[in-house]
Formats: sequence, C-alpha cells, structure tokens
Amino acid sequence: MDITFPQGTITGYLISGVLAILMTVIFIIVWKVKTKAKIFPMVIGAVTFVLFAEILKLIPVYPLVMADNAVSRAINSSPVLYYFTAALLAGIFEETGRLVAFRFVLKKYTERRTALDYGVGHGGIEALITSMTPISIASIGTAINSGMLDQILSAYPENQQAKMMEQITEFASHSFGTAMLWIPERAAAIMIHLALSIIVFRAVRDKKPLLYFIAVLLHFAVDFGLVFSAEHFVATEIALFAASVAMLITAIRCVYRRMPEDAEVLA
Repeated sequence: MDITFPQGTITGYLISGVLAILMTVIFIIVWKVKTKAKIFPMVIGAVTFVLFAEILKLIPVYPLVMADNAVSRAINSSPVLYYFTAALLAGIFEETGRLVAFRFVLKKYTERRTALDYGVGHGGIEALITSMTPISIASIGTAINSGMLDQILSAYPENQQAKMMEQITEFASHSFGTAMLWIPERAAAIMIHLALSIIVFRAVRDKKPLLYFIAVLLHFAVDFGLVFSAEHFVATEIALFAASVAMLITAIRCVYRRMPEDAEVLA
C-alpha cells in the first residue's frame, strides 16, 4: 500500500510534541513556585504513573493483547474489544496506583492540597512521556516517505501489523492543524488527572471506597471514548477538552471543597 505523509503533517506533529513537552515543564515549575507545592507528593505521582501505567500494566497486557493465543486473537480482531480492554486496564491500574499512593506512601500528607500536588506529578509525567508520541509519528512519517514502511511494520508482531497499518493511515490523513491538537489534548489529560486524584484522595481520606470505583469508571469512559471515536478526531478532541474542564470543576466543587483543609487520613 502506498502511503505518504504530507510535510505539513510531519511538521505539525514535531512542533506539537516539542511544545507539549515545554508547556508541561513550564506548568510544573510554575505550579511549584506559585503554590509552594510539596515536592514529595509530586514525585510520588510521577513514580506511581510510571510504575502502574507503564510497568505493572504490562503484566496483563502481554497475554491479553501482545501474545499469540485465542484470547489475544479475539481481542485484536475486534476494535471494540481491543479498546475496551485497553481502557479498562488503564482505569484499573492508574486508579489503583493512586489509591496505593494515598493509602500507604502519602499517609502522613493529610492536607487536601496533596491531591492536587500528586495530580500534577501524575499528569505531568504522563504528558512528558506521551508527548514523545507525536515526535515519533513525525519520525515514522519521514521514514515512510523514504520507503521504509515494510521495515516499520516488520518490527511488530503479525497480529499487531494490521492495527499498526490502520493507525499509520489515520495519522497520514491528518493536517497540520489536526496534528497540533495534541497540545490541548495533553492539557485536557492533566486536568483529568487532577480531577481523578481529588476523587481518589477523598476515597482514601474519608474512607469512601465508592469514589475509587467512580474514578475507575470515569477513567475508563474517557479512554474508551477517546480511542473508539478517533475517526472523528477533531470533534473527539473538542469533546475531550470540554469533558476535562467539566470533570475538574465538578471535582473541585463537589469533592475538594467539601473536605477540610487538613485532617487525619487514616489512623
């Protein structure tokens, strides 16, 4: 199949990735300086994301998606099952990571603002890591334009090559402006992480386990909706940003402000 990445698309993804990284770094620095945030909760947020979302999640991902077995073939053959599995695992592992961090590691950090400081670390490191994706897309586009499509596909297992081809085709169809939407998407993701951190923090602090399950479901819903409606890219990004603003405002008004500023989390 003949695929060509427009130069504008490659440039857009490269610029969006670099700008997303710079804006995230600036946001973290400004947050630390202006709010006098405590470093430890921010670091724990970053470490928790890497541990639970990037490492531990691979334990079920490999047999369910990457390995060649009956279950993985069924999941990979169905977009609905594939996206459902990916979104559910993300929700379970990331929110469980938050729960563990607040319950055990940050047990002595009783101020409600701990939720926000943690959320900045969790969402910030995800933004930095995932902002390498548009840079990688720009690199892949350049390589494909040089005739290296077969070599790129051969680096993936056979049961993943068709899905990779679909993604490459989708990325190649994007315009410069569409590629630049990565920046507001990362901003939206950070807002969502702040909201979910508030919810799980209160779940631990006030011993309300239902809030943890709400966080898992919200995380799942956002991820599933984002990837499953990717064919309507621009509309999806607009909806994601609007949803992230609504989630953060709701979490602050209905959860954060209803907690005292400082209280014992656990005995």
